[in-house]
Amino acid sequence: MPLARKKKTSSPLPIIGAESVSSLAAEGITGKSARGAGAGLTETKEAAERAAVEYVSCAAQNAAILLPLADAGRRSSDPATAEAAEKLVDSAVRLRLYAIQATPRLYLRMIFPGARVNVVAP
Repeated sequence: MPLARKKKTSSPLPIIGAESVSSLAAEGITGKSARGAGAGLTETKEAAERAAVEYVSCAAQNAAILLPLADAGRRSSDPATAEAAEKLVDSAVRLRLYAIQATPRLYLRMIFPGARVNVVAP
């Protein structure tokens, strides 16, 4: 008797995977352009930049989902659970702050492809 495969269930969370990145990259590779031989490379870079924006956005959204769960864990009577939850809150907040910094930089690189984008560290 062959093994039955589990039916894939759709996840309510936006999870970025290899499929999303490869589909965006495929748009750039297969896109038609009259700009010449180097157009394929330019379109591939644009697709990769769009994929990076999508990845950062999804990561920030996932961190936002974890924040209330970790906050509840901080109130645990178990010290190890409370400590792990505190670390999770710190990591999720840090990730969201990095996303806030990275998103404008990624869009600037898309708008001005040849420009260097420097950020002054606080």
